Parts: sequence; structure tokens; C-alpha cells
Amino acid sequence: MTSLWIAIGEVEICVLLLILAAAVLALAIRPGARRPAETYFYSGDLTVTGSASPSISLAVDDGYRAVLSRSGLEGMVNADGAVSLAVTVAGTDVTIEERVVAGHMMAPDGIYPDSAIFYLDCLPPNTRVHLRYNSSASSRSASLTFTVKPGFRYSLDLNQ
Repeated sequence: MTSLWIAIGEVEICVLLLILAAAVLALAIRPGARRPAETYFYSGDLTVTGSASPSISLAVDDGYRAVLSRSGLEGMVNADGAVSLAVTVAGTDVTIEERVVAGHMMAPDGIYPDSAIFYLDCLPPNTRVHLRYNSSASSRSASLTFTVKPGFRYSLDLNQ
């Protein structure tokens, strides 16, 4: 009967330690499990501000609630119209789709809403998010990366 001897020298030990270190490193830098996307729906409060340029303003209040103002809706919404948002949150990626319903009723005073205000409570606090705003009604969009923390304020134009 022959016996098999496995000679383990310094080189073999270094190779085994290298493989072990690579396995530990692979487990350490593996990305975490991605949460499923969640969609939230918000209706806007229509207002008259006199602003005609299509833009959005975003502010985060002390309760980590984002206040999004959309201006430049003049001619798109009548007195009984509505503007709503579908907000999809997938980890740190936030996509906002604007939906506009023009309505049929004419304003008795001739003043039509030109902006809408939304109160978003779905953004993860103290997290850096990548926000994309799409307005299919006006064929405009905007992108922004920011950290959801109190005191944040930013305005940007919607581009075609």
C-alpha cells in the first residue's frame, strides 16, 4: 500500500491564504440586496404664482418631508384640472412622473393655475438620492442628486 504525502510548503500556504483573502474580500464588497421598487401617488395643490417658466423647486423641511413646487403650468390646466405625481423609489433612485389632467371648466375670473405644490413623504431620510423628474405633458425633464436632510433647497429648470 502506498501512502500519499502532500507536501505543503511556504508557497502552497501563501496560495491558500491568497484564495482565502480573496473570498473574504468578495463577501465584504458584495452589494447589498436591493429592495423592490415602491410607487407612491401624490395629488398637487394648484396655485397661482405668476411664474411662467417651467421649473421645479425642492425643499426638505425639519420632518424630512420634501416640498416640491412645479411652476410653468400656464395653459396646461383649467380651473377644474389636476396635476399629480407618480413617485417610484428604488433604493436611492427616485423617478417622478408628472400627470396632468387639463379639465374643462373655465375660470370665472379668468385666472388659471400656473403651479402646483406637492408634499412628498416617501424619500429616505439622510440618504443621497438620484432624482429624475419627467413631465410627459410638456416633454420636459430634470435630474438632480442630493441628500435628503432638513434645510436643503434647490430650484432647476425643466429642459426639453
